[in-house]
Amino acid sequence: MKNVESRVVSDKSKKAAANRARPQREQDFYAWLIDQADLLRTHRPAFADWAGIAEELEAMGASEKRELKSRLIVLTAHLLKCKYASQQRKAHQNCWRETIREQRRALNDLLAENPSLKQIPQTVISDTDLYREHIRADAIDDTGLDTFPHECPWSIDSILSPSFLARTIITTCCDSLCAKLPDRQNRLRGYAALSRLV
Repeated sequence: MKNVESRVVSDKSKKAAANRARPQREQDFYAWLIDQADLLRTHRPAFADWAGIAEELEAMGASEKRELKSRLIVLTAHLLKCKYASQQRKAHQNCWRETIREQRRALNDLLAENPSLKQIPQTVISDTDLYREHIRADAIDDTGLDTFPHECPWSIDSILSPSFLARTIITTCCDSLCAKLPDRQNRLRGYAALSRLV
């Protein structure tokens, strides 16, 4: 009996010594991650830091959600600027369009890699406070204009659609060009001709 007890104490002290030699999350996060992955791959769960692993997995999920939200804010703010900041569009259009393309690509990749996040974008866009405090506020800060709607004018499908920007810009251009035509008949013809481009 004494032999079994001494073996149990010896095993516990070996495990404690092995754990002390392992990288600690607080001291070297990267080394800790690699070590934990190795422990799981080699089926040595006794040495795994289960609480730490669970915490980091939750943090990774929250990080994906934050990235989604951040990219959606940037994308929607730039769409607002393209649609409503017509005085500044000529000077900034290429930069805004490049940002829109990049954010859409990144969002589509993120959603393809994480299908469970697909319901979140509509929630973010429907959140009026988020729209007003972040998306609309960013567009106002960037342009100095207060011409943006108080609620998001688009659905998430429109925002993520690659053809949506082109339609938005062409429609806005149609409005300004056709308004300069001398009479209603010519304006209607102008709209018809330009709308075929959309």
